[in-house]
Amino acid sequence: MSLPPKNSTQNTIAAAVCAAIVAVACVPIAAFVASFGETYNQRALTYCVILLWGAAGAITIFSLTYKSAAKKLSAGLMMKWIVSAFFWPLLLISWYFVGRKRNQQPDETADPK
Repeated sequence: MSLPPKNSTQNTIAAAVCAAIVAVACVPIAAFVASFGETYNQRALTYCVILLWGAAGAITIFSLTYKSAAKKLSAGLMMKWIVSAFFWPLLLISWYFVGRKRNQQPDETADPK
């Protein structure tokens, strides 16, 4: 079992800032995409769905990366977060199948046969 990093508060703050930036960036993206709707109901539904999708992505990415986020925020990191917010189901599936297996350690008390 390893100890948590000394700068875990800084990592959490950096991840929270990136999640907030993703939430703010989703507003103009949702407004642009929703502007192509023909009726008010289509535009409103599109806008709400995109905002909820982006918020779910920000929450998912934050929960997966807050322990290992970079200390410094950079433009590249923010762009990765914004793009990842829209592809969050793929990241969640990847974490479920790959990341969980990597984090599991073999039982040392099991019989090695």
